[in-house]
Amino acid sequence: MVDYRVQVRDSTGSNFGPGNLIAEFREAVNIGWGEYLNDVPEAFFTISQDDPNITVLRAHRNKAHIRIIRDGTTVWGGILGEWSANERDAIFYGYGYSALLHLIVTDWNVAYSSTQINVIVDDAFDRAKSDLTSTLSGWLTKGTIEAPVTTSGGATPIVLPSYRMFHKRILAVMQEMAAIAIGDTTNVVTFEVTPTGTFNFWKNRGSDVAVDWRYPEQIQSFDEGAIPILRRNDLFGVGINPNDITLRDNETSPSDITTNGRRQEPLFFPWVRDSLELERVLLLRLSRAVREDIEIPIILFPGATVPPRTPTSTWGLGDRVGVRMNRGVTSINTRLMVAGYQVIYVRGVERIRPILQERPGT
Repeated sequence: MVDYRVQVRDSTGSNFGPGNLIAEFREAVNIGWGEYLNDVPEAFFTISQDDPNITVLRAHRNKAHIRIIRDGTTVWGGILGEWSANERDAIFYGYGYSALLHLIVTDWNVAYSSTQINVIVDDAFDRAKSDLTSTLSGWLTKGTIEAPVTTSGGATPIVLPSYRMFHKRILAVMQEMAAIAIGDTTNVVTFEVTPTGTFNFWKNRGSDVAVDWRYPEQIQSFDEGAIPILRRNDLFGVGINPNDITLRDNETSPSDITTNGRRQEPLFFPWVRDSLELERVLLLRLSRAVREDIEIPIILFPGATVPPRTPTSTWGLGDRVGVRMNRGVTSINTRLMVAGYQVIYVRGVERIRPILQERPGT
């Protein structure tokens, strides 16, 4: 049986970092935690109202730190958020440390010209951590910040001709920089704040791993979603250069138009400032637009694998795993990227729910 503990620590000092242990729960009724590419991790745990340690939590909401510990390893860390309670139990919710970047905004009219993405990311993190007093993210540390590149596995950093911000949330800056950097290369650009508070921005995270999940051997259930209606093959791109002259480009996939009919879409790129960049970006979007998006959450049988951030885990966010499912209309035999995962621990049974998608690019 897996051993789970939930620790709650107070926040100390002017930077609000994790401090003394105020409560530890070894008999939580339910525990859940998860992570997602370029989004805020989440967690919850349910405690009986009769637990003697539960009363101390009320005085520490919004600032207390949560640690979820699995077999002695910290697998999730974040901030204690809201809760709901009845006469029997109380459910507490937590948000991973990247949520702290949601609480600080950029200054007004922050402008960059001919700047690499990693420079903008570095500046934004410094703003959240140290440019202001009494920020909840003041205790975070800067880890690896890499420069995303223009092509799959390439070496030439992306340079934004122009980028400007007006009181934008730091979390939104990180998400936008990752989205721009992903483009439609096969690079999985992502950022994270680890359970111990280290910020990283990776130019290409994940790899093809030796993991093979099959239905009905390892996969207990699945929920396939296909969205062919979103397919596009005739794109109109618009950008604005520094002289306010409208930049326009049109890129098409003639073969896909012939096969699937013309499907148009206008796209506006406020950060594109020259015709070469507009053409490059629009062609990348076209290569993605002629694909059919699929998203497949699956539930693995208990014991089929262990979750990421554990010592023996063989997969993680951004990795591609082998997936084989053949039942009725579902016919999948390929590699899919782990875009997120959720772990639920109920009455001694651990269930893992990976969320699978196609990798960026063609």
